[in-house]
Amino acid sequence: MRQRDAGFIAAGDTVTVTAAILPDRELKAVVKTKATFSTTRNERTGTSSPEGNLKEIEVIAELAEAPKELRPGGTATVRVESTLKKDALLVPLAGLKEKDDKYWVTAVGKGELEVKIGKISTTFAEALSGVQEGDLIVQ
Repeated sequence: MRQRDAGFIAAGDTVTVTAAILPDRELKAVVKTKATFSTTRNERTGTSSPEGNLKEIEVIAELAEAPKELRPGGTATVRVESTLKKDALLVPLAGLKEKDDKYWVTAVGKGELEVKIGKISTTFAEALSGVQEGDLIVQ
């Protein structure tokens, strides 16, 4: 998965898989793991092509069923459905700090606040608790 899209998926999310060998059949799968760091396609495959510099995040999904037609090394398209919240409270990643496996921000007039984080994009994180709308976050 491309690095910029990886913040929208987490372990436990449902995805739809269409195997090239079964193009008319959609298979359900559940995301089991997602890497915490990105690598390039060149690093992953041991090649050195210009298009291989694309950053990727490894995501492993487990199929709910495994039809007998599937073979190791087969090609598939995986569709990830992500819902964006209409009224999500966002904090800029530039103002987010991580320490002791927790997230913190510094808010003007309030000091350091622990923030529970939801989905993370390349520029913002969803704040589930800890800050309020209107808090000015120091970057």
